[in-house]
Amino acid sequence: MSSVVQERQATGRTGQPTGRSGARAVLRTGFWILIGILTVIFVAPLLWMLVNSFKTPNAATNPDGSWIPNPFDTSSYRTLFRSGSTPVLRWFVNSLVAGLANTALILVVDSLAAYALARMEFFGRRIIFGTVVGTIFLPGFMFLVPNFLIVSKLGWLDSL
Repeated sequence: MSSVVQERQATGRTGQPTGRSGARAVLRTGFWILIGILTVIFVAPLLWMLVNSFKTPNAATNPDGSWIPNPFDTSSYRTLFRSGSTPVLRWFVNSLVAGLANTALILVVDSLAAYALARMEFFGRRIIFGTVVGTIFLPGFMFLVPNFLIVSKLGWLDSL
């Protein structure tokens, strides 16, 4: 018998020793079972909120907790989207425009700054680079109040 055939018989089809492949299969199966359980734990509350959004207010607060809306009611969505006091679609468009403009501006400015820091030699380059890297270690909420004050002083509150 050739050495290749003997090696295949000793290791199985996967090329791994046959004794270890069973343990790996058990670990892999356990991993996917754990992932499935975690998926149910994290997705179930979202599904529950979605199901409750199609119930009447009384049925949504009923303690028996039925997963099937009876009767199927879309009045909450009609109220939400047609009400003058809650212009949700306008808020969504405003957020989309502001987010896209912010992303585009950051991409342009940051890519130019990154190019300058990576390719150009100038006085203070290491200090600027160290400062930029150092700010990564600061939590983002530290900048909320200063950013709010800047936006307020510029008169940009409640505007695009």
